[in-house]
Formats: sequence, structure tokens, C-alpha cells
Amino acid sequence: MYVNDLFSVSLMKNLIIIFIFKTILFTCSVLHAQSMLVLPYKEKPMPLYLNYENEVVFNIENRSSLDNLRFEAEGGEIYKGAKAGVFIIIPKDKEVVIRAYEGEKLIAESKHEVRTLPMPEFKLFLDDFEYNPKQTFLKEHLDTVQVKAEVALEIQEYFSKKLEFQVSEIEVFLLRNNHTIKEETFKGAVADLTEFLTPASSGDLLIIEVKTFTRINSK
Repeated sequence: MYVNDLFSVSLMKNLIIIFIFKTILFTCSVLHAQSMLVLPYKEKPMPLYLNYENEVVFNIENRSSLDNLRFEAEGGEIYKGAKAGVFIIIPKDKEVVIRAYEGEKLIAESKHEVRTLPMPEFKLFLDDFEYNPKQTFLKEHLDTVQVKAEVALEIQEYFSKKLEFQVSEIEVFLLRNNHTIKEETFKGAVADLTEFLTPASSGDLLIIEVKTFTRINSK
């Protein structure tokens, strides 16, 4: 589903309107912490997540042990995890084909759709205080703004490895009468607006937009 993170507040005389908007996409059907891959699949194979360390346990029909088997992943990487019987699959393409071999003989194969990870929620902080749309702020309170990217707990609990994101670029616009009078791009999640807001006056609009963000603990 698509979610609009919309923060807005109308401020009084000598104050400025703050507005931040970002359209984000959540993928709700996520893997559980550890998933079972049955090879070959009789039903639709479960999806895997791009550039994520998907933890799986293989269950191959008519095989009580996997000790003598070799696994390959076309479109990604596969290796044994720290836990006994657990494998890690890291997809690098839109589809991953997993193959199990006994010696040189192929004994099982399955194709898996690859999805992107759920996107984070973006939260705005003003001088270390989280933005509250019910409050008003003096222009002087906007010297430093920071946008944090956080994953909702109800999404995070389905993933065995914590998803951590970081905003890497934000763009700021100052509008007056629906016309941009100033704009600037800031690298990183923090923007010092002391100089940027010098020409701001009552009734102006400040727009803060997240341009790029990255997962900081990805493979």
C-alpha cells in the first residue's frame, strides 16, 4: 500500500509554515525470521528480498539429510549461516533460481521472485525535537533540521536482521506565493538552515524533501 507521510502546520505572524511530504511504499507480505524452502515447490515459491540476508532452511523431498548436497543460487549469493541447517540467500537480481546438487547431479530446483525491502518511515526533527504538527515554531527553532528513516516495529519483527536506513540527501525549498525563492540540496540527513532562512518572512512555505536514502547494514 502507498502511504503519504504528510507533516504540516499553519504558523502565526512572524512564523513560517513547515511542510514535509514523502510518498513511501510498504511491502506487507514479508518473510518471517526464518523460512522453510521446500525443493521442489509444488505451490508458488515464496519471495526473497533484494540485497537482504534471507535466512532459510531447506527441506528436500525424500532427503533426511542435506550433508552431501551442494546449493547454488543463480541471481544471488548463497552460503551456510551461523546456525546449523540455516542457509543465507542474498538476491542480486529480480529473480533467484536455487539449485541443489548431489555431486554433479541436479536433484532439485526452484525459482523465486525477488522483492524490494519495505521502505522506512521518515521523521522530522527540529533541533533534536521530533516535529509535532500540533505545535508552532519560531523561525529561530529551525536552525537545524534532521530527517530520520525508521522501520515500523510491526514490519521489523518479521526480519531476522535489523533493517537500518539512513537519509543521504535532502532538498529544501522556500516558497512565497507559490513561487520558489530559494532552494538548496544538503548531503546527509541534517540541514543547517540558519543562512537558508535569512530571507524567510511570515506566510512563506518551507518544503523539506527526502531525495535519497540507503540501507546502512546491507551486504
